[in-house]
Amino acid sequence: MRAVSLAALLLVACQEQEVASSSLIGGTASVLLSVSQQRAIGRLMVGDAMLCTGWASASRHLVTAGHCFNEQVTAGQVDFIPGGVAGDPRFPLVRVEKHPSLDVALVTLGVELPELTPLELNRDVADQRWVGQPLEIHGGGFGTSPMAGVTAGSFPLISVGPVLLTVGRSQTQGVCRGDSGGPFVRSFETAPFTRVVALVSAGAASCEGSTWGPRADVFSEWVMERMSAPLPALSEPCAVDTAPRCEGDVAWACVAGWWRPRECAATGSACGWRSESEGLGCLPAPCGALDGHGVCARGVAQWCGPGGPEQLDCAARGLGCGWDDGGVRCQPCDACGGQCVDLLHDAANCGACGTSCDGACEAGVCTAPVAEPEPEPRGGCSVTGAPALCLLLSLALRQRGEGRGERLT
Repeated sequence: MRAVSLAALLLVACQEQEVASSSLIGGTASVLLSVSQQRAIGRLMVGDAMLCTGWASASRHLVTAGHCFNEQVTAGQVDFIPGGVAGDPRFPLVRVEKHPSLDVALVTLGVELPELTPLELNRDVADQRWVGQPLEIHGGGFGTSPMAGVTAGSFPLISVGPVLLTVGRSQTQGVCRGDSGGPFVRSFETAPFTRVVALVSAGAASCEGSTWGPRADVFSEWVMERMSAPLPALSEPCAVDTAPRCEGDVAWACVAGWWRPRECAATGSACGWRSESEGLGCLPAPCGALDGHGVCARGVAQWCGPGGPEQLDCAARGLGCGWDDGGVRCQPCDACGGQCVDLLHDAANCGACGTSCDGACEAGVCTAPVAEPEPEPRGGCSVTGAPALCLLLSLALRQRGEGRGERLT
């Protein structure tokens, strides 16, 4: 949640301060939502750090506060934990769209969320008669224990503005850092009987004062419109120890069991080899046609490194340049002209550098090709001649022989 002095933008305090992320201060179980609806509310995580609270509006869509994302925090870095309990399965975010004027973001997930009931947005105009009634706010921010997950608190509605709803303080509960994006829930006499009427955007830095956020009836039309847009492809699961890879200018990394793409071109760089510990990823400088896998050029290994093009003269170090675990490297090997070769099977270097083999090179020995025997010619016309020409010649000779009374043999 943003402090009043930072009402424009704030990166969540759990990233800036080493504060444990846990449930809304003094939170309890929800009174208004079913168990499956409560699972629709969860924590947005960047690694092990708490980012914000979000809630499912559909099986692949979340709604949260727009200020939770900026140039440093993008969709590909963030996971969603339904229910918010530490250690539970987490699901990757693949797209974030911010409302043009309100502190609202619609997030698209790379998977279909299981075993939960999405929350309904209130689309009726907020009523001044609601003032004084309690609203239930859900959050997963600074509080007690990460194992508690997202919890709820009851706060009195004190103001219905043209764009915002504001709730007052509670003596026993508080909305605080990390609760940003959490829903304000209210009960209704008509279906749907529980709806989200606003979301947490800002409040007192002390976590003990008023809290406010944009009204759902103001932003619901925008959310519904963006939810109707085509969905990106589903994310693919991966083994956590799988090495990253490059596909063009897209760097793919396996994080928390899911492949995560990062568009290197968006930052003006290419995808290539970063370091031994990081492997492939987005580089800070472009390398033209050279990628992180690299090439061997006359005993010199060339590849795209963190600072741009890099190279190493393997031959000068008594090594060879060759492919090793996803890229070219200098390594001890049988080298010809600095290039690693297979002397046992390389026809150009069969058994020794420069020993060319026209046949098959097996175990370093050249096996000469067996010549095909020449076919024997038949009587009359050659078997290699054109059939039509051969037939005409035979007829001509036969006619000539018949005219002289001679027998052709």
